[in-house]
Amino acid sequence: MRPACGRAGPAGLLSLRIGALALVGAGFARTASALSANELEFALAQVVDSPLMPEEAAAIEERPYRLLLEKVRLGPDQRTLASLEWRFTYEGLRSSPDRFRGRIVYDAACTIAEIRRSPAPGAGRFDRDEVYAGVAANVDGRTGRLRLWAFRFLRRPGDALVYPGDRVNIAGYFLKNVPLLDASGEVHWMPLLVGPWPTYTGRWWPASALRRICPGLLPSREIPHEELRSRAVLSVLADGAILLGGRALSRERAVAELRRSAHAHPRRAVVAEFASPGARELAQALLDEAGVEKVAWKELGDSRLPPPGT
Repeated sequence: MRPACGRAGPAGLLSLRIGALALVGAGFARTASALSANELEFALAQVVDSPLMPEEAAAIEERPYRLLLEKVRLGPDQRTLASLEWRFTYEGLRSSPDRFRGRIVYDAACTIAEIRRSPAPGAGRFDRDEVYAGVAANVDGRTGRLRLWAFRFLRRPGDALVYPGDRVNIAGYFLKNVPLLDASGEVHWMPLLVGPWPTYTGRWWPASALRRICPGLLPSREIPHEELRSRAVLSVLADGAILLGGRALSRERAVAELRRSAHAHPRRAVVAEFASPGARELAQALLDEAGVEKVAWKELGDSRLPPPGT
């Protein structure tokens, strides 16, 4: 627990100011340049966070998650991320996640609502570093609405622990929107950030204030879901080219691999990207032929190409 610093009454809660929100391009760190941008782009294509598929959104796709952790490990700390700003809205992040996938989000003076060692894919340890999962909250000073962030933060040796109630500045790569259940079973959707350890601001809220900031949310729990290492991604370009997992394939080969995937993982959604109405029709025909029933559809720019060497 933090040492006593005085209690925060209602006036103090009302004074919760809006944190600075910032987002920058995914290629911010020169030290992380060894990580192929193309590799990360194709890994992020696996991500599903449609509100129509809450059980799929609750699963953290291991491949993009681990690539983002590696990018965090190679990159700068939270203070450096905070200096790279590009304004956006929390609502835009929630409503158009594909636009911001893999980019960096920054929010100042958040309150840690929950934090624990992460049971997420890839285990809780990353080399000598530790991964912690949790929820952070902030109040929008313009609207008074609560902003909730799910997080996976990398704690390096020497980073001081933070606790529920601590006020921190956070930054991280946006992976997806995830649903969490509160104690009554109500679903709360929030962006999930993968980032470096947060910076403690020197302030904290007692438990009573924390319960007022996040009424009914704590303790949260995940929606039951399948743990998955990877997800099939079918991409059909405007010229009719067919890609599966970023690899250009013939129609027959793509159908055969989709059929095997559907047989091995019948409850797992396949991502289907299309660059035009005609491309969607072709993708639907391929999926029907392969017997795939659970599909997450995404629009795709026709500039998508297979990674080099494929």
